[in-house]
Amino acid sequence: MNTIIKLLPSLTAPLRLAVALAALLAAGAVRADGLLVSAVVDVTPQGQSAARPSPAAPVYYFPFTYGYQEEGGGWAPETMPTTLDVQRMIAKALAAQGYLVMHSKQAGLLLTFRWGRMAPFAADPRLNNPEDDMATLVGGVNRGTDISGLGTALADFQFAASVPRYFLTIEAYDFAAATARDKVPLWSARFSTQAAGTTLEQALPSLITIGAPLLGVDVRPRRISAP
Repeated sequence: MNTIIKLLPSLTAPLRLAVALAALLAAGAVRADGLLVSAVVDVTPQGQSAARPSPAAPVYYFPFTYGYQEEGGGWAPETMPTTLDVQRMIAKALAAQGYLVMHSKQAGLLLTFRWGRMAPFAADPRLNNPEDDMATLVGGVNRGTDISGLGTALADFQFAASVPRYFLTIEAYDFAAATARDKVPLWSARFSTQAAGTTLEQALPSLITIGAPLLGVDVRPRRISAP
């Protein structure tokens, strides 16, 4: 497998760990100039033909929350947002785009939600290798192969995959197929930001705000400045 986005090869393992720890130690400071969010949305062939919602023509979904997840080592303790608070933020942002929780309506989509923090250094290297997951987080299912040859863009995403990040992922599946135990993915959306200079609680509103309008749209890896 050809992984284009990966840890900067010029950094030795101890130096990469030092970079990560330095970034984590700075995580309590709020950035005055806002966050830089990495965004990538992969749409499947089935998703290409799916109707996109709008406030005037909403699509109803069944929410499935995986909730907070953590990968990689070296993380310092921090105050985490509650699952209920994150669910409310996501539901409000999605409703503005025409994605509404099913309630008594027939759902067309199953949406899954994950958020948390990911570092490229395994807490136990014998159990996992977060480098591939970091590459997918910032580069999508192609892990950055579709941005090769774009000059500084590749170096930017290589760096993004080499430092600890906070993330939000939302995945869509056909609801009717899911109830029949047939998993039909429609799209996968990944939004993340460098952990240094912020906290998960501070980062999530920007990840949600930037991410919601991009759901269901094929988005090649890009960086977006949060307002």
